Amino acid sequence: MKVIQSIAYLLLFLFLVVDTSSADSSTNIMRGVTYYFGTENLGGKLVFLVEHEYNSMTNSKTAATIYELDLLRGQERPITDCPNGQFISSSSGKMFAVVYMVGDSAAGYGSDTNVFVYSEALGLGRTTNIECSPQDCFIADGYVYFQLEGYNFPSDGHYLSRSNRLTETKLVLYDVTNNQVRIADVPYSHFRNQETEPYSFKAFNGQYIFFKGRNAPIEGTVLLSSPLDSIESEIDDPKGEKVKGLHRFPMLGPYSGAYELLQLSPDRHYALVRILKPLTGKGFSDRSGSNKTYYLVDTSTGKTRVLLEDKSEADTKSSVSKVWWVQ
Repeated sequence: MKVIQSIAYLLLFLFLVVDTSSADSSTNIMRGVTYYFGTENLGGKLVFLVEHEYNSMTNSKTAATIYELDLLRGQERPITDCPNGQFISSSSGKMFAVVYMVGDSAAGYGSDTNVFVYSEALGLGRTTNIECSPQDCFIADGYVYFQLEGYNFPSDGHYLSRSNRLTETKLVLYDVTNNQVRIADVPYSHFRNQETEPYSFKAFNGQYIFFKGRNAPIEGTVLLSSPLDSIESEIDDPKGEKVKGLHRFPMLGPYSGAYELLQLSPDRHYALVRILKPLTGKGFSDRSGSNKTYYLVDTSTGKTRVLLEDKSEADTKSSVSKVWWVQ
């Protein structure tokens, strides 16, 4: 069955266009970061966090700044200063969270239990703490949610048995208006599933968007669309008869990163794909980091072009987080 499916996909992609240029003009929104205009009349904004001193061993309340980029005008503006850490945005682009460590970053994994939250509606930022390093963090319904896993929580939670070991798990929320952390009254699965926007990869026309291959559906080089999701497609459509090929990205070397499907645009007409290429060569032997390229893929036609290039870690002392496409 796997052989039949592979042959079907190979025949399909003999006809795919592999051009990934086609940008009309560009602008440097900040040093090391280039935004490319196109003809699509894109809506919404990109939001991201910029760490001022990349590879700094310490953190502070002003170590980073959250920015937004207007896709139609190609103009960026700062929103608020914040600590450096894992950046999360709401789908509306009106609330942001940063999960971070305090002080020396050498404290290591598991010490990122501090949270900065900025609410545009309230016009302020607040900080709070959670009991352990979150396994997942997202914003929905005006609250910041944290999926926690750990042992010996000081407060009641939900419990899950794994491999005959009792692991405590629970979903908590931060109410920024009342500055309160409490147990969520809905299950984690209510938010994280294939049909829940903006986390699903279901396009405006009802087609699911996914990569094929070993690391499907998130990573790969061949981007597909299908009325079935990636798992259903492999089981119920082994010959690929319902699959449409959108784009085939160039093959990469063994240490050249991977193409990653990040999200769909708010209107579900475009897919946002990112490639991280580690910094190598003379001058980078003592530095970690990567150059990042973001591709725009039309979920109907498969037309693909570069949307954003981020070389901040190579050209400057700053570092730009993953971008979020918001309303």
